[in-house]
Amino acid sequence: MVVRLHLNENPWDLPPEAKAWVADQRWHLYPDEGLYDLVRARVAAHWGVPAESVLLTNGADEAIALLMLWYRRVAFWRPAFSGYAWVARGWELDAVEIPLGPDFEVPWDAMLEARDRLLFIDRPHNPSGLCLLGRAELADLLERWAAWVVLDETYADFARASLTDMFDPEGRLIVLRSFSKSFCMAGLRLGFMVAPRSVLKPLEVRRLPFNVNRLALYTALWVLDRPELFRTYVDAVRRERQAMLERMARLPGLRVWPSEANFILFQGPRPIEGLVRRLAEYGIQIRNLENVVGPGAGRVSVGRPEDNARFLNTLEAYYAAEVPGRLAVP
Repeated sequence: MVVRLHLNENPWDLPPEAKAWVADQRWHLYPDEGLYDLVRARVAAHWGVPAESVLLTNGADEAIALLMLWYRRVAFWRPAFSGYAWVARGWELDAVEIPLGPDFEVPWDAMLEARDRLLFIDRPHNPSGLCLLGRAELADLLERWAAWVVLDETYADFARASLTDMFDPEGRLIVLRSFSKSFCMAGLRLGFMVAPRSVLKPLEVRRLPFNVNRLALYTALWVLDRPELFRTYVDAVRRERQAMLERMARLPGLRVWPSEANFILFQGPRPIEGLVRRLAEYGIQIRNLENVVGPGAGRVSVGRPEDNARFLNTLEAYYAAEVPGRLAVP
């Protein structure tokens, strides 16, 4: 069995009772507006935002694409979530990439040169896992920005704090959220944006009919009824993340970033590809980020305890080995 520690998925699946309840629905029918509106209202209540400001999407990816194709003049950090550049390049949009510093420092003055563009900020940031701006920085940015700021909070449930509550229906902040991470629904593709009506109106006529399927909508109702269950998943990921960070930090020569997401960025003195190959022998996948962050850089998702232990054992052996490839079995 392959252990996927490269896609930042939740390591726990939905419980059988969730699947049984959803399976009992009628699948021969298209999603109707009543069901869509019900889920939208439940989303609004859960996150404390106006229902008329919520647009449900086929994952946060569709929200990103809708926004970019609407505004067409966009900006985002480099590095950042790869989906921003993927949409911008694929659709040949007018895009500006704002390079972060070597330690992911934000160049605030340089950013303001793009203040008339739709700005995408992922918080926590991918791939570092850091929250690169706080409440005060975001408030200041919104005051000085001429267009809209899109705050991508896909990983926010794993962080110390969310900034979704800064949304103002009359302001310039757009928030993206996802059911993929803390709600274990990555395979069902459900996300949403919270945006002013002046933004949502042109997007509502651009989104495809039935863009969110019945399976995802019914599952969303089930999970939103049980927030305490999914808080236990989030707490488990946070505990495992902390244990991994502490153990990785003890390795000489290995740099580890203090993540607030469900993944950890690290950089070591040896090529990451050797570690990737050895982990693959044990059925574990991680992400090679040498082309994004620099030599020796990789990213690992926080998995189940037993999978994290196998990863850590192999990691320690790889960086302790004097001869490349001479590793202990985890």
